[in-house]
Amino acid sequence: MRSSDAMAGVRLLAVASPRGEAWGGVEEGANVGKRRAAAKRGFIEARNAAGLVNRTANFAALSADLRLLSASHSFVGTAASWTSRLALLAITGERGALPPFVMLDRPLGQLWFAGKS
Repeated sequence: MRSSDAMAGVRLLAVASPRGEAWGGVEEGANVGKRRAAAKRGFIEARNAAGLVNRTANFAALSADLRLLSASHSFVGTAASWTSRLALLAITGERGALPPFVMLDRPLGQLWFAGKS
């Protein structure tokens, strides 16, 4: 099989959003080594409250990611991430069944059910 045959029917979906730009100007890893109070000023919640986050660009990037991920056959993510959970739901919706998946941080059910039964 030629590489062009393998690419038949493949669509590319991309939204240009350099890391740090639409997120309020904080580069990846900028909070590493900072004390808690200083680090909290770099959290997305604080940057959003200050009007530094381009929510339209971030939503467009999230939508593009979910559209692309919804065609996946399996998924690896983290249960604590809303984006991971949305991606898993998007894949499930497209497939009509739960795909094979792994959550790296904890079982998915532990987010909604706590304590002993």
